[in-house]
Amino acid sequence: MFKQEVEIFSIVLNILCWVHCYFYSGKKISKVFVFFGGAMFLGGITEAVSIILTGSYNYPGFRWYIGPVPIFIALGWGATFYITYHLANHLTKGFEKTRYYFLTYGLVAGLLGMAMDLNFDPVSVSLNWWDWKNGSPYFGVPIANFVGWFFFCCGFCMAYKIVESLSWKTWKKAILFFLLLIPVFIVTSLSAMPFLK
Repeated sequence: MFKQEVEIFSIVLNILCWVHCYFYSGKKISKVFVFFGGAMFLGGITEAVSIILTGSYNYPGFRWYIGPVPIFIALGWGATFYITYHLANHLTKGFEKTRYYFLTYGLVAGLLGMAMDLNFDPVSVSLNWWDWKNGSPYFGVPIANFVGWFFFCCGFCMAYKIVESLSWKTWKKAILFFLLLIPVFIVTSLSAMPFLK
């Protein structure tokens, strides 16, 4: 239900997020490419690996796929990470000089991401956008999924925030950011994937 509409909406939402990011970052197009490139790459790869290795869910009936993952899912991770990142920026404003700022920032981002999915996933399951094979009493969605969302949003946003705090050249920050996404992928995978089978 509404599958073609959600595919179009995900494109529109991403364009709006890209435009916002462009102006919010001081009209630096490189930041848009790094942030959303990292988000869509990490989200797409993690989704594909989860589907292939665990077989615990699938995305039936969409038009546009890359492997087992609908394109709107990869785009969705870009929008999700950006919204989470931006909200966490506002909620932690004024704490930048504290000792554990990056950890606090990551925890806030992780909780925001998990809170979004606590609402989003049950609705998506009811609309048959995806199908969980082994759900929980929480509207048929495995609890491990929410744990994964927490670590995914926490790790991604914290990695980007740390890299943005450095006074390096853009290309060096981009390389470091993509390297930091490797442990984010590993931690997220270890925290959720073994429990999704």
